[in-house]
Parts: sequence; C-alpha cells; structure tokens
Amino acid sequence: MAARRNKITDKDKGYKRLFERIERAARGVHVEVGILQAEAGKVHSGDLSKEEKHEHKSLKALDKRGGFLTRGQRERMAALGNRAAPTITIGEIGEIHEFGLGNNPVRSWLRGYVDENQAQIKEKVRRVGVQVEAGKINQEQGMNLLGLSLVGGIQKRIAAGIAPPVTAATQARKGPSKTTALINSGQFRSSITHQVKTGA
Repeated sequence: MAARRNKITDKDKGYKRLFERIERAARGVHVEVGILQAEAGKVHSGDLSKEEKHEHKSLKALDKRGGFLTRGQRERMAALGNRAAPTITIGEIGEIHEFGLGNNPVRSWLRGYVDENQAQIKEKVRRVGVQVEAGKINQEQGMNLLGLSLVGGIQKRIAAGIAPPVTAATQARKGPSKTTALINSGQFRSSITHQVKTGA
C-alpha cells in the first residue's frame, strides 16, 4: 500500500492584520486637542478693532507728516499703540478664558465643551473603535478623525457664543460688529488644533 501524501496549506485569514492592530494598540495611540505647543507660543496679533486700527494708523500718519496733534489725540494714539502691541500669547489667552483671571470671567472653551458633550464624545470614540476593530481604519486614522471632530465642535461652540456675554466696555472697544466673546480677529479660535501621538 502506497503512503498517502498530505498537503498542508497555511492561509492567513486576517490573523497578521489583527496582530498588527493589537501591537499598535499596545503603543498607546492617543489624540491631544486644544491650544497645542506650536500654537500656544504664538503672540496674539493685538486687541484693536478694525475701526481702532484705522484710527491708530491715521493718527500715526498725521504725526509722521508733522501734522498738529492735540494732547488728547497724542494720548489716544499712545493708548491704541499700547493695546496694539502684541504682549500676550495664544496659550495665555486660552488659559485666561478657560480659568478666568481678574476682570476676565471663566469662559471654558475646552472643559465646557467636554462637559456639555460627554455622551456624544463617548459615542464618537465607540464608533472609531468599531472601525479600528473591523480593520477599516488604523488607530492613527481613527484618532485623527476624532481630533478633527472635537476641534470642529469646540470652534462651533465658540462661534455660537460662550457665556457670559461681553461687557459694554469690551463691546465698545471691540466695535459694534464684534458681539461674540472669545472672537475678535479669529486668531484664537483658529489656533485650536489636534495632534495624534503614539506612546504614553
């Protein structure tokens, strides 16, 4: 009787990809959202309204040409110049509004968003996890999608207005068209970003 030959074929039906996903998960991929280091150190562009910038430029031009400025105009030009001078970073603005400082009330743009949207955030994380588990996306892609969604939600909440509303004095300084707290030039809001990181 002849010996029977058996042929063994090893077919990978997803084990290798599953193992790679488990390995990536062990590296601790996560997303950071907020005013991150690259943006936090940038200097804010100044705190003048469009009208005030025009007024300051006009007074400086008149003074440069040797035109006569009254004492009041000189004081106004100096005051506008001091406010226009960039002396505060985006990170400092974020911190002042997040926790409050002096006359600036708490307008929590980050913690407030998380507190108000916990259920939606958990659902987004769950959906990303399902897609990663199914192998449709990797962890980095999932965290990137989550980060984009959170940044968009925070920016949308700022645009809608965070209580308390601006004071009459702030409104007068910012100009009649600037009625929303935390928005003057848009520099702060556009500085809110995310970053996907690997490791603890």
